[in-house]
Amino acid sequence: MNIPSAGGQGVYVGGEGTGAQGRQQPGVVELIDQLRDEFEAVAQEIKAYRGLRDEFQRKAEEQISEMTTLESALLQMEQKHQLMKEQYESEISRLKKQLMGGQGALPGAGQVAGRDEPVAALPGLARAGAQGAYGGQLGAGFPSAQTGSTPATKRHRGAIPTDLKPATSTTASTLGNPIGNIVGAAGTAAAAAAGKEEPNEVQGPEKFSGTNLMGNVTSDQGVGRTNNSDNDYVVYQGMNSNGTLLNMNVKLQNSFVHDSVVCCVRYSYSGQYLATGSNKCAQIFDAATGAKIATFARDEGVDQQYNDAQQDSFIRAVCFSPDGKWLITGSEDRLVRVWDVRTRTVKHKLTGHETDIYSVDASSDNKFIASGSGDKKAKLWDLKTGQLLHTLGGGDRAPTDGVTSVTVSPTSLHVAAGSLDKIVRVWEVETGRLVRSFEGHRDSVYSVAFSPDCRMLLSGSLDKTLKLWDLAASNPSNQCRLSFTGHKDFVLSVAFSPNGRWLISGSKDRTVQFWDPRQPSMCLMLQGHKNSVISIDHSPKGNALATGSGDKHARTWIYTN
Repeated sequence: MNIPSAGGQGVYVGGEGTGAQGRQQPGVVELIDQLRDEFEAVAQEIKAYRGLRDEFQRKAEEQISEMTTLESALLQMEQKHQLMKEQYESEISRLKKQLMGGQGALPGAGQVAGRDEPVAALPGLARAGAQGAYGGQLGAGFPSAQTGSTPATKRHRGAIPTDLKPATSTTASTLGNPIGNIVGAAGTAAAAAAGKEEPNEVQGPEKFSGTNLMGNVTSDQGVGRTNNSDNDYVVYQGMNSNGTLLNMNVKLQNSFVHDSVVCCVRYSYSGQYLATGSNKCAQIFDAATGAKIATFARDEGVDQQYNDAQQDSFIRAVCFSPDGKWLITGSEDRLVRVWDVRTRTVKHKLTGHETDIYSVDASSDNKFIASGSGDKKAKLWDLKTGQLLHTLGGGDRAPTDGVTSVTVSPTSLHVAAGSLDKIVRVWEVETGRLVRSFEGHRDSVYSVAFSPDCRMLLSGSLDKTLKLWDLAASNPSNQCRLSFTGHKDFVLSVAFSPNGRWLISGSKDRTVQFWDPRQPSMCLMLQGHKNSVISIDHSPKGNALATGSGDKHARTWIYTN
């Protein structure tokens, strides 16, 4: 295309120039697209880096928070450690002052709060060849240990001793006559103590009058007893479930001297009276004052072999009826007796067991009695008429050895029993049907107790442990809630406190131990006897505990947190 210029010559402006320019435009667009893509890639990288930064920042904040928490926990532990250190230093300082003052040393191995005397045998619980006290192959007995003499000690409270050892024991299969064991040990203990003054026990002809359930009955001549003496027992404090040192005060209330081993102790339902069983008699005391209220001796009319004045016949089990009118006893003559407390006469003689009676209990509804015997049976009796209601122990799952302990649930709906065959069983009262069978102990079960809410069952065994069983659990894998270890010898008796706060056990190692049902470690150890603690019972009212021992003493204790 020619465009005329001012001078007449034309200047060519053709399509070529315009075409070349058009060919350059696509390159610019591509460059812009490329730049945009790069920008978006950079933006994505920036976004990713920001995410990583936020993640690192979050983790750093979490770590800082954890470190702050750890620092706070360490500070609290340091403060707690310092507090415990001060407590232990104070306790050590106090003990050193006592030792420097000549008040005696802490008991060591085989030594319990005073003279070291032999451990008595629990009557009838030895394997005596083919026919023992239970009428068969029986559980281990309790042979005497070597005698010795150690200085009397004052009561100390401190850490649990690590060197506490039980008296020497003999394997069950080698034990001889169980009655010989117990009488010999008790006699040796008496001989060892001959010529030594017992400042805490008063022998005298004091007289006391019974009240309430005992009516106007005049009490017997006073038995030797001690009120509020604290120079022959030792208390060791353990740890609470929260890790702090337990601060429980235990005080001796009364000490009752008997002529023989005390096989059993039991409070009345009101907590006002205490019954004990020993050789040839049961006795009732006022739990608070220590006054002896009544003695229930063996009645006439039984076999001559049991009437012989030279024949030992131990009352192995005692309990009160809930209304307090009746005292139930079980003894070696195979009879369960129901005594009228006011008249001290026998209302019923319950016959049917084939060997010695080792345990009795009364239902809280005041309707029936449970008894356990070495004949492998537990029996239920009508309290009013004396008629036999059920014999528990038949069938394939029945006990295969002697029944050592029976207990009625607080609801009166079930009966539990411990046996020499290592098994704890629970029966339904109405039908006599076996509803639970707990296996786990490695040796004979000597004592069982229901929890106050009837949800748990506690057992004590010759395997030196206590076990807490869940009555609602039917699967064997979760029936045992806790196993408690700490005793150095056989666990002979167990009990719950009325509020369920404490589990309490008595042992052949001469100690009473308190346990928290929430933890397996022992919380408190009481050394208050010079021989096996055969029986314990907690008062239904208040913080009072009774113990019966092979040292011929029954004692009551008051404890406060």
